[in-house]
Amino acid sequence: MFLKNLLKYRDAKNIVFKKLDELIHNNYKRINIIDSWNKISFEDIVAPENLPMFDKSAMDGYALIAKDTFGASENNPIILNLVEEGNLIQSNECMKVSTGMAIPNGGNAVVMKEYCIEGDNFVEIRKGVYPYENVSKIGEDVNKGEIIIKKGEIITPYHIALLSSLGIKDIK
Repeated sequence: MFLKNLLKYRDAKNIVFKKLDELIHNNYKRINIIDSWNKISFEDIVAPENLPMFDKSAMDGYALIAKDTFGASENNPIILNLVEEGNLIQSNECMKVSTGMAIPNGGNAVVMKEYCIEGDNFVEIRKGVYPYENVSKIGEDVNKGEIIIKKGEIITPYHIALLSSLGIKDIK
């Protein structure tokens, strides 16, 4: 007889969450992301920018135009001019890049340094690459406008790193 008077789980859950919403409605604190670990997000947090914000190198090596490397191998290295200044790569040119650096304009791939031999003003490329190989493209991790933390979600160290990467300093 007593069991007949019990609420269904779903109904009880809805009542609790409705009361919780009434209790916390417009009742929040704005805090620095460093102090947000294990706190609950008051609202959906949307990415204000793409991440990465630019095409960047995923490896240490040489940024170049992929088609310039087609056919390159140990026995048939392709020689490209090494450009050290500026932010533009043209055909038959390459530029030294480190992991995380922006890909220079005109470039669309990175050959890992392990497959290259650098000379004074040139680089021997010993392995071909396809377009965007070893490149992290704009928005590959997060797209502008994407919800990165949902309302009611518990903030983790991952979220804090993501917020920091996007330049978000404090949250509700």
